Amino acid sequence: MNRGNLLWTGSRMMLAEYRQLLNERFKEMERKQKPILDEQQKEWIAELISQSMVNDLAVVIDLFDPYQEKEITGKILKIDPQLRRLKVTDQEDYTWITMDNIRNVSLV
Repeated sequence: MNRGNLLWTGSRMMLAEYRQLLNERFKEMERKQKPILDEQQKEWIAELISQSMVNDLAVVIDLFDPYQEKEITGKILKIDPQLRRLKVTDQEDYTWITMDNIRNVSLV
């Protein structure tokens, strides 16, 4: 009896729950660990942030994201030391950035 490929046709289907679980598992495998900055790096970042505010210079801020590379370019408008965040603006909009998520800062 030759059924060809019909015997295994039903095994190609996958329930939506299993597909979602597999996608979550693959995404979790790609997750990156947050780098730990030493005191010298933190001081250097703070120095560049203060220079950019005083001289009204644009900065490029590398942010930590566990799944992708994130980078924001703009000018720093405000520093909120209590909530440890920065207000960064580009031409149209502004964004609040948590200081704990900053990996690196460079002047443009």
